[in-house]
Amino acid sequence: MAAKIDEERLSAVISREIADARIFHSTDIEKKQRRALDYYEGRLTDTPAEEGWSSVVSKDASDVLGWALPGVVRVFTASDRIVDFQPMERGDEDFTDQSSDTINYDFWSSNGYRVIWDATHDSLLLGDGIVKTWWDDTKRYKTSELHSLTEADIGLLQEDEELEITEQRDGQPYEDYVPGEPIAGPDGQMMPGEPQLVQVPTFDVKVRRVTSYGRLKFRAIERGNFFIDRDATCMQEARFCCQRDPRVTRSELVEMGFDLDKVKAIPRYDGTPDGDTDELTRRYDQPGLIDAPDETTEFVELNECYIRLDINGDGIAELVRVYFAGNAGGGTILEWEEFGDDVPFDQIPCTPVPHRFDSDSLAGDVLDIQQIKTHLLRQGLNNAYQVNNPQKDVEEDSILNLDELVNPTPGGVLERRKGAPAVNYNIVPSIMPNVLETIALMDRIIEWRTGISRSTMSLDPEGLQNTSATASQLQHDAAYSQVELIARNMAELGWKKRLQEGAAPHGEAPDPRPDYSSP
Repeated sequence: MAAKIDEERLSAVISREIADARIFHSTDIEKKQRRALDYYEGRLTDTPAEEGWSSVVSKDASDVLGWALPGVVRVFTASDRIVDFQPMERGDEDFTDQSSDTINYDFWSSNGYRVIWDATHDSLLLGDGIVKTWWDDTKRYKTSELHSLTEADIGLLQEDEELEITEQRDGQPYEDYVPGEPIAGPDGQMMPGEPQLVQVPTFDVKVRRVTSYGRLKFRAIERGNFFIDRDATCMQEARFCCQRDPRVTRSELVEMGFDLDKVKAIPRYDGTPDGDTDELTRRYDQPGLIDAPDETTEFVELNECYIRLDINGDGIAELVRVYFAGNAGGGTILEWEEFGDDVPFDQIPCTPVPHRFDSDSLAGDVLDIQQIKTHLLRQGLNNAYQVNNPQKDVEEDSILNLDELVNPTPGGVLERRKGAPAVNYNIVPSIMPNVLETIALMDRIIEWRTGISRSTMSLDPEGLQNTSATASQLQHDAAYSQVELIARNMAELGWKKRLQEGAAPHGEAPDPRPDYSSP
C-alpha cells in the first residue's frame, strides 16, 4: 500500500503537472486558439501584404461571431432563470423551488449576464468557454472611525466578535456631573451627596467589521489561464486541472487566509509571458512601467490546482485542492486539502469533438475562407488601383513639364514638344467581376458551414420576392438549426450540471437532491 504523501512530494508532483499541462496547452490547444484570436482581430500574420499594395483584411471570423452571438446569448438570457431544479421524490418540491430561487438570485446578482457573454464569446471564438463556480468565504472588511467613546463604549465594542479595534487614541474629554459621596441625614439615613463636576475621558477609535460571510460566485475564466492534463476527455474526470492567475496581489492572498510569511516569500510576477498564454487572456504582455507602491499590492502568480492523488495511503486517489504560488519550477504550496466536492470548473463547448477535451469553434470554420477572401480583396483592389490609374506611355523628353504629367492638377496644362506624339495609356483589364463572383462563392461556403447569413439573422425583403412564405421559412429553419445546435451543446454539455454517477453507500438510493454548486 502506498505511503501517505508529504508536502515536499506534493510540491514536486504539482510542479510537474503544471509544467506538463502548460506544454500540452501551448503545443496542442493554444496554436489554433491564437490563430482564431488573430483572425478575429484582423491580424493575419500568416498572410502578409506586399509593400506598396493593398493591405486590406477580410474579417469573416468577427462577422460570423457578431451574427451568431446575439442569438445564442438570447437563448440563455430570455428568462430570468438560468436553472430550475426538478424534484426526484415526493416531498422535494419545496426544497427544489427554494434552491432554484437562491441560485438564480445569486447568479444574476453577481453579474451573471457578463459570465454568459464572456463564456459564449470564448466558446464561439476559441472552442470552449470555462466557467468557475465556487463558494467565496473570503472575509470582506469595512473600516470606520468612531469618536468620543467612553470606557463603557469601548467595552461594548470589545464584546462584539465580528468587530476589531485597529487603532485607539485619546479623544476630547467632556464635563459631566456624577453623584457625590453618600452622607448621613438628620434621621441617620444615608442620602446622596452633592453632585460633582468631573472631566470624563473619551477615545477616538478606528474599527474594522466583517461585512461578508460568503456567497456563491461565478466567473468566466480566461481560456489562456486554464490548463488540463493531456489525457483528459472531460472536466470532472480529469487527473489534473488548474486555474492560473498571474495578477493576484499579496494583499488578496492574505485576505484569503494564507500565512503571511509564506505570502511575503513568493517572488513577484515579472510580467514575462508564459509561452503565448497572455495573448489569449487579451491582456498586455508586459507589466506597467510604474511599480506597485508597496509589496502588499505587488502581483504574484497563483495556481489553484485540482489533482487526483492518493494522499492517505489507502490505494484510492482522492480529489485534492492545492494553492500553489509562484512559477512551476520554484513555487510554494500555500495550502492543500482533500476536496469533497466536484471540480469547480465547467466547460462550455461550441462543437464537441468525441473523445477529446478541446472543442472546435465556430470561428475556426471560416479561417481558411477569411484568408482566401483577404487575398481576393487585395487582388481586386490592386487591380482597381491600376485600372483607375493606368501607366502612361511617353517618349523620352517629349514632355516639357513632367511634374504635371506625374501629379496632374485640376485645369492644368500639359506641355509637349513640337511634333511629339500624344501620351498613351497602358489599359489594364478589370478583374473585379471575377473577384466579386468568387467572394460571393466564399460567402456561400461560409453559410453552408456555419448556417449564418443575412437571411437567417433578419428578414431580407429581396429574399421574399417570388418566394413562398413556407419556402422562405424552411430555408431559414434549415440554416438556423446549426446555430441552435451550438446553443444546445452549450446548454446540455456545459451550463447543465451533470450529476455524479455511481452507487450510493450500502445499496441506498442516491440523494434525490441535485448538486447545485454551479448553474
